[in-house]
Amino acid sequence: MSLRLQIIILICFAIALLVIINMCRKKKMDLRQGLPWMVAIVILIIFDIFPILLAKLAGLMGIGSPMNMMMFFGFAFLLIIIVVLTSNISKLNKKTTRLTQEVAILKAELEKEKNGSNDN
Repeated sequence: MSLRLQIIILICFAIALLVIINMCRKKKMDLRQGLPWMVAIVILIIFDIFPILLAKLAGLMGIGSPMNMMMFFGFAFLLIIIVVLTSNISKLNKKTTRLTQEVAILKAELEKEKNGSNDN
């Protein structure tokens, strides 16, 4: 990989990292969801600065090409993110259902009290 390409990639990763940090700072993204992205970007920056590490790691794992290893890890990372987000959505759906039921019960009790006080 040429030095020029490494610098371009490094700048792109640095901008992405700054954007995620800024989103977490401004509360547009929860730190719990932003942290895995920050860790992944830092790891990618390290591999960009020291590409020999990527080649050695691919060799240790028995993967022919460092790019194949990056594609595999990228795919695995995205799958993990999808599973975590799906889990969070399920939890939020359960909480929404529970809150809706509680509001309906409270409304029914309020109507019952209102109708009871009107009859007297």
